[in-house]
Amino acid sequence: MTGPRRSPALLGCLALVLGCTSNRAKDPRVLDAIPLRPEIAVTEAPYQRVVVDFKETLDLPYVYVEHQGSYDDMRDSVKRLIAALEAQEIEPQGPLFGLYYDDPKSLPQASHVARIGVPVELGTRAQAPLFGDRTGSRTVVYAVAAGEFGSGRRVLSALYQRMKDWGWVQSGPVMEIYGFPAPGGPGEPEPRFLTEVQIPWQPTR
Repeated sequence: MTGPRRSPALLGCLALVLGCTSNRAKDPRVLDAIPLRPEIAVTEAPYQRVVVDFKETLDLPYVYVEHQGSYDDMRDSVKRLIAALEAQEIEPQGPLFGLYYDDPKSLPQASHVARIGVPVELGTRAQAPLFGDRTGSRTVVYAVAAGEFGSGRRVLSALYQRMKDWGWVQSGPVMEIYGFPAPGGPGEPEPRFLTEVQIPWQPTR
């Protein structure tokens, strides 16, 4: 009797977040993770000059597990997601992401709510503990940060300031998309762990 199919892409996602690696060479499993392809310049530490832009995003089907508790440690939720995807033989169609519904500064950590998920093929059926939903097409302001898992929060203040400057207000949860860029050619430096941070917006009325 064989167990669930071990997806290289899922193992890559697991290595990305659970290992909190910032360098691809530290864990060869991340070579199999679906790459994150930045559309703007990457913001580097110490994150003083954040490159910000806006774009329209696609309406994507996805499956997820719910997370409640501190946003500083998502490891148990990622483990639950990966285990459920493998058990149900669901293959991700894009990078791992999180949807964050609360401001960590305004609520007790135990009350924070998030979704950890991956895009999937249209029509994918999920069973508990997985849930299915669609992202909806969103207009977002966004930036891409290089660094350890959790570095995306270092660019949030710049995104909110830009929204204020442009007369926009937030219209949905913050999305963080995690991954490495596609491998470069020989002689190029090792890619770093990236987080694309998106905030959906609408004009101030």
